[in-house]
Amino acid sequence: MGFALVMGSQFALTTATAPYVALALLAGLDTLAGGGRAWLESRFDHHLFLSGFLITCSLAVLLAYLGDLLGLNLLVAAAVALVLRIFNQVEAMHHLWLARRRRILVKPEGDEE
Repeated sequence: MGFALVMGSQFALTTATAPYVALALLAGLDTLAGGGRAWLESRFDHHLFLSGFLITCSLAVLLAYLGDLLGLNLLVAAAVALVLRIFNQVEAMHHLWLARRRRILVKPEGDEE
């Protein structure tokens, strides 16, 4: 729905804001991956997810902007850190999914119907 809204509007990014928007999207993906992991672990809290989404996106963009003001390219450092976090979350989700699948496929001994 958001994709159709953006594509249907005359919304355009400038070259100055595009890296910050890309970083915010990457931070959002990190939060989504963390939410998926929390859901698989049965500890998902929508308040924590929403606040984490807003804080992570805002903080990532703010740090990159402050780095630009200081002459430091923190955009790349933030992107690398977020990508590493996303890969760690996806790896954890993969292990959780496999553990669930094994429990379903392998019945404990003595649990015959």
